[in-house]
Amino acid sequence: MPNIIIKGNCNSYSNKIRTVMETQEEKKAALLLIIGNAIYGFNGVFTRLGQQWASPLALLSFRFAFSLLILALPVLTGRVRIRLRGGHFLSLLLLLLIEPVYYFFESFSIKYTNATYTGLALALSPVSSALLAALFLHELPSRREVFFCMFPVAGASLMALVGGQLGILTPKGLFCLAGVCLSTAGIRLFSKSSSRYYSPYERTFAIILVCFLYFTMKALQEAHMDLGRLLAPLHEPRFLPVLAFLVLFCSLGSNLLGNYATAKLSVVRYTTLNSVSVLFSLFSGVVFLKEPLTPVSFAGAVLTLIGVVGIGHAKSAHNRVGGGR
Repeated sequence: MPNIIIKGNCNSYSNKIRTVMETQEEKKAALLLIIGNAIYGFNGVFTRLGQQWASPLALLSFRFAFSLLILALPVLTGRVRIRLRGGHFLSLLLLLLIEPVYYFFESFSIKYTNATYTGLALALSPVSSALLAALFLHELPSRREVFFCMFPVAGASLMALVGGQLGILTPKGLFCLAGVCLSTAGIRLFSKSSSRYYSPYERTFAIILVCFLYFTMKALQEAHMDLGRLLAPLHEPRFLPVLAFLVLFCSLGSNLLGNYATAKLSVVRYTTLNSVSVLFSLFSGVVFLKEPLTPVSFAGAVLTLIGVVGIGHAKSAHNRVGGGR
């Protein structure tokens, strides 16, 4: 009888330690994700600046070419090993197919609307992500998560209303924004499922490689296969620091941080914390690009922030019942 009690106590103690460690890992992942999204919030501004000298397709080609070069150096020197084989490649393949779609819609939504409203599209993705996660990953959001998911949606709706009145949103821009929202939800789903089998570095490397191949091919077609014409923006001194920020922080830094957080957080929580980038997109667009800020837009940003903070303190029902990675 005493042995049974000791065993039970040991099991209870082990479970408590495991729960504490998992909570700490989640907090760390959430913090890194917020940092990554704060950085990515400036992506719209620098993309808009870069498009002064390069087309959206050419800019994406440059971003992923230099990002791939940086990621490949540790691989070529043997410091990092990449293994993309195995019986679970389908989830990674689906992620690789949808990533270029996201960047395509993102770049053209910035061109046809502005940096602020491209960022706001990310605030709508928690709802679609929650639906996809419930259907395919069986991650059921808690009532608290569902409640706070509504705040970014309300905030984005207010900002969209203002954008329509100011003439910022056009049918072509709305189509691109919808593409950003839907492709973001797909990325979160497939990134979560592939995170069980591939490291953050492996997923980031694969994403950068595929995007480089796709956008370089499209950019060459746009330049009528004239390499000199494609590379012309690189001769502009003001273009280079803009490109450097996009490569180091938006393509590499935010991707690595996001791919690390994917494995630690539920899809709903992960996607809602991505709404942090909306606030930084709003801030950077207003400050650096002089994009309009109205009281209604500000109210929408506040609602988004409430949703982010609320969901950050919520624990999904999936994790409470012992699911997860």
